Amino acid sequence: MQDVIYKDPEAKLNYPVDFTDILDDADSTLTGEAAVATKTDGTSDASVIDTLSKSGLVLTVPLKGGADGEDYVIIIKATGNSSGLIGVVSLEMRVRVEEIGNF
Repeated sequence: MQDVIYKDPEAKLNYPVDFTDILDDADSTLTGEAAVATKTDGTSDASVIDTLSKSGLVLTVPLKGGADGEDYVIIIKATGNSSGLIGVVSLEMRVRVEEIGNF
C-alpha cells in the first residue's frame, strides 16, 4: 500500500525510504537511484523533488514546493549493489495550504 502525505507548498521535508526488506541480504548500498513525480494530469514535475541522498540501504527523497490542491504520485527506485535487484516504492503527496479557523 502506498503512503499518502500532506505537505504545504512552502514546506520542504525529507521522505526516507528503507530498502532493507525489499532488496537482498547481500546488498549493502544502493545504486541507480531515481525518483519521479507525476501530477494528476499525467505530466512529470521534477520541481517537487530535490537532490536525493543515501546512506546504506536508505534513500532520502527531499520533497519541496508543489501547487496548492495538486496531488503527485512519486515513484522511487533503487538497485541493490550486489544482487542487482530493483526496489520500487510509491508515494502520494497531496499539496495543501493549511486552513486555520472555524468553518
